[in-house]
Amino acid sequence: MDGDEWAGVVARYADRIHRVIGDNHHVVSPLGAWIILALCSTLSEGAARDELVKALGAEPDEAAQFSSTLVASPHPLVGCGAAMWNEPSVNTKGLSSWKSTLPEQVETGDIPTKASLDKWADRHTLGLIRSFPIDPSPDLVFLMATALATKVSWAQPFTLAPGSALGASSPWSTDLQQALASGRMS
Repeated sequence: MDGDEWAGVVARYADRIHRVIGDNHHVVSPLGAWIILALCSTLSEGAARDELVKALGAEPDEAAQFSSTLVASPHPLVGCGAAMWNEPSVNTKGLSSWKSTLPEQVETGDIPTKASLDKWADRHTLGLIRSFPIDPSPDLVFLMATALATKVSWAQPFTLAPGSALGASSPWSTDLQQALASGRMS
């Protein structure tokens, strides 16, 4: 597949995630979720593999390869990271073998301390997220994470507008007091 085809694959996955979550306010990175799913998908077999092909929009080996490329060579303006950590007691030959297939940029090893997780989040999000969203607990066995961030400047900065500026057809127009407005909304 070329870049445009992969963009369509990930866009369909994003649409699916947002439909499942629903209309409630949420923050999610469909690309981050797709990357982690694709990296893990090569472990699948049978019916589970068939479901992953549907979800990913590609064969697991192809999706994992594309994810590896994204993690290994992110755009210069994007902070990107992926990690697969586990409790040492669950290390198996199969798990070690699979982790050895991951690109070197995917951090692996024992589940880090909270302080180390915070440093990982800070490093891979260009300093935009300084705290990892969970505290590792003693019963945590496997922890997977992706981080994607970018710092951008807008040619025309956003301004605040009343929620009603979203228009009567938007369900958010009555739920929000304020919204960010671009030149098109003004």
